[in-house]
Amino acid sequence: FGGPFPVAANRLFRAMLDNPSGVVFGERSEAECWQAIAQPGHRINLHIPEMIAEMARLNEGLDTTSEEYPFVLSAGERRTETANTAVRDASWHRKGIYGALRVSPQDADALGCASGDIIRLSTARASACVAVEVSDMMQPGHVSLPNGTGIEYVDDNGNTVCMGAAPNEFTDTSRRDFLAGTPWHKHIPARLEVIPTVERRAEQAPAC
Repeated sequence: FGGPFPVAANRLFRAMLDNPSGVVFGERSEAECWQAIAQPGHRINLHIPEMIAEMARLNEGLDTTSEEYPFVLSAGERRTETANTAVRDASWHRKGIYGALRVSPQDADALGCASGDIIRLSTARASACVAVEVSDMMQPGHVSLPNGTGIEYVDDNGNTVCMGAAPNEFTDTSRRDFLAGTPWHKHIPARLEVIPTVERRAEQAPAC
């Protein structure tokens, strides 16, 4: 698959389409693989100067919760019934409560809510009504939302339906890794509020 990069890439792509069982695009022995590591003794250089000071701070932890936002939200949890926001309708989801916020039994007791109840989840960036799923998997003070929710589609009657809450909406991009710039999706200060007058189940959750 030689030639200029665009030509070689197109040749490789065409070969992949024509050979669904697989394409061999390179052969290397184990000995030859070590040649890709140019450091003396074929060692990998793990010394990244920018990271040394940060490694010394690992034991300090992240003290980011407050009286206003006492919970830590992990946004984008992979579950057995989640998928990326590809083109699909709602029928793919067949297990559990769609888009549920998982909370610990201790936190559910303290809030006075149960699985299927609707509560308000808020961060410094966004607020939305979400369904609750009480789970032994969660530690007190830790809540999580699945990935792939918060999507809209048009039903057979022409109505626009919104299902779940989009995890990225809750993420504050100013709180991010100092080097890569990646937001801390898994460590977002959050607040949970019970909606006293609402007795609706998960499938009736509105947008707040």
